[in-house]
Amino acid sequence: MCLSPEISVRFLSPEVSSPIRSVTMRSQLNMPLISASTTQKLSTSLAMRISIRFRNLLKIVRRKQRKLIQMNQQEIYDIERLQKELDEDMELESKINDALR
Repeated sequence: MCLSPEISVRFLSPEVSSPIRSVTMRSQLNMPLISASTTQKLSTSLAMRISIRFRNLLKIVRRKQRKLIQMNQQEIYDIERLQKELDEDMELESKINDALR
């Protein structure tokens, strides 16, 4: 709701409007709504969550990187094997052509 706190409080029950008035008064006095220690704890908690998420993402990246390296090595092995088979086939074809002459 885009109404100012004073207007919106009028339509609420006393149980709800009292805390809103309290918050409004504090904000008007430029007092923090939460203490510095609570802010510190929240910052630490957020930093911990970010570091845990970053560490988990890093593990995922490393796992995918290892998988790609293994796939690349397998592809290199397959290419080398196919090249060797091709060389053997060409050598055999050369021998057959020499024998037919």
